[in-house]
Amino acid sequence: FADMGADESVTYVNKPHIGTDVLCRVVRNIREEIIRLGGEVRFNTFFENFECADGYLSSVSTRNVRTGQCERIDTDHLIIALGHSSRDTFRMLYERNIDMIPKAFAVGVRIEHPQSLIDHNAYGDTGYRLPAADYKLTHQTDKGRGVYSFCM
Repeated sequence: FADMGADESVTYVNKPHIGTDVLCRVVRNIREEIIRLGGEVRFNTFFENFECADGYLSSVSTRNVRTGQCERIDTDHLIIALGHSSRDTFRMLYERNIDMIPKAFAVGVRIEHPQSLIDHNAYGDTGYRLPAADYKLTHQTDKGRGVYSFCM
């Protein structure tokens, strides 16, 4: 991230937070680097199918969702950056017996505590002399599900 425009502190700060404004620039710079290195990044493109030869990827079929134009691309490498609503693509990959590992799912809820409360809880009555305290909340439910806070 630091090489792509984030503050150098992301390389050593315990819990770096770069913010959405910086993240947008970092992601744009990553995309530009992929293109500079000869890769392609396609938007508004539906991944229709793929073909293999001798057990290896040989081509992919795509469709531009704006123009409807279909394209077959000869390639032996592919990175699929799916959004959260890509059920049709997951279904196609599943039906083609592609191994997939589910990603953990998280839902964020904003909870606010006065910094003075957090500082007092962490440091006691001397907290006013120390820097703002960091904290996190976690809980494991009876059914084995975990909840946690982040970006505190």
